[in-house]
Amino acid sequence: MATGAVVAFSVYVLLHGALEDSTLVSIVIFNLLSVLLTFPLRGPLWCKILWLGLGSLVGLAWSLIRLSLVSLTMGVGVFQLVYFAIGPAVDFMWIVPVWSLGLSSLASVTPRKRGEKRKEAK
Repeated sequence: MATGAVVAFSVYVLLHGALEDSTLVSIVIFNLLSVLLTFPLRGPLWCKILWLGLGSLVGLAWSLIRLSLVSLTMGVGVFQLVYFAIGPAVDFMWIVPVWSLGLSSLASVTPRKRGEKRKEAK
């Protein structure tokens, strides 16, 4: 967990000046959830750190796409109201898919005991 906390803090320090507050909050929440809930699970450390870094990159890409769409529709009054109302919720939409992909990749990389065999679907 200490390694994950160091990685999450360094991502925060790197992105602190470059992003707006709502994006930074969603990336920090994703990093905290990752460190607190997945680093204690069984699995290789490299997979957890890779998932943490890729999740932060997805959050950054999501923010850039959302900001470009906002700047494109900034002149229309209706879109300003919609952005104000649902903007913070849209920031968190990327967390669930990235979270589920990370957990499934961690489960597929986790080594199994010798006597345990995988069940195949028929």
